[in-house]
Amino acid sequence: MLHGLVHCGACGRKMTVQYHNRPRYICRSLEQDRGLPRCQNVIASPIDALVVAAFLEAVAPAEVDAFERAEATRRENNAALRQAAAQQVERLRYRALLAERQFGKVDPDNRLVAAELERRWEAALLELRAGEEALAKGEREAAARGAPAGQAGSCQLELRAALTEIGETLPPLWADPRLMPGQRKALLRCLVDKVVLERTAADRVAVRVVWVGGDWSEFVADTGGHALRELSGIGTIERLVAEMARAGASDAAIVEALDAQGHHLDHGRRVLLSTIRKLRLAQGIRYRPEMRRRVAGALTLPEVAEVVGVSQAWLHHRIRTGRIRLALDPQHRMYLFPNDPAVLDAVRQLANGSVKTVDLTPNVPY
Repeated sequence: MLHGLVHCGACGRKMTVQYHNRPRYICRSLEQDRGLPRCQNVIASPIDALVVAAFLEAVAPAEVDAFERAEATRRENNAALRQAAAQQVERLRYRALLAERQFGKVDPDNRLVAAELERRWEAALLELRAGEEALAKGEREAAARGAPAGQAGSCQLELRAALTEIGETLPPLWADPRLMPGQRKALLRCLVDKVVLERTAADRVAVRVVWVGGDWSEFVADTGGHALRELSGIGTIERLVAEMARAGASDAAIVEALDAQGHHLDHGRRVLLSTIRKLRLAQGIRYRPEMRRRVAGALTLPEVAEVVGVSQAWLHHRIRTGRIRLALDPQHRMYLFPNDPAVLDAVRQLANGSVKTVDLTPNVPY
């Protein structure tokens, strides 16, 4: 969407678009010119969505009102500045007149005093001339920007009506699937001069939208991290997981607590149960055996993994691939192994490669 508008915040050059897999904005300038690593490589979709939202907000009726208020404030400030300049010219004119009177009253025979008063008079005249020229220049610029009162009011009303109509019709027009991508790009370029990107974290990009006319707006885009450890808020999540796990909260309870507190991963994704477990184990926090679920007459998957000396993931993989033929218990909704030494021995043989499969379906010998 922003091809040709995106500039690198690191080197200042234009970024290109890579369409392979997920579209990205890439800065290849230093790589091509000097053989240096690429400055930045940013996923395009979150940047496009943020700039489009800013564009549609900029033409909203509320923004039209804000623009009018800003214009009224600017006009008031300019009028105050012109009035201050006129008052300054009056003060300079009085000083020059006073200096002239003082010089006219001096005794000509007192040459030193006459020379000093003449110097002051000339300095006052120079300041007066500079002030008058500055005031005249300001009046000319104001006249060049302005228009007759009636004409200016009429133009202002027409401009407001046009901007209001655009603000009301543009959002549904933009969402219309019949609007071609090229037309959307052309609409963006009516207001957006360029977009400057600078990655501030693995999953954060500072976005500066420079509008036509020179003004700009600054935003932060969530582009997603390349790894769990690179996410901006992962430190806080790790700390909370450790605190709640040591207090005895289950992984599922930790997920609900983090979601309720508004802690999320990139793009607002909810923290998954598997992520909580990974963060907990990475900090050396393991639940006590008495906290595990037990079923009379059967062994749960964690219990079998601990007795046999394999990981739970290893058992899950063998069950999924059919190397261990075991059905999910319909009552407890979990995998239950028969509490039989022969079962544990069969699983050990599978682990050391003595057998290829272990069939734990009913009425089948191990």
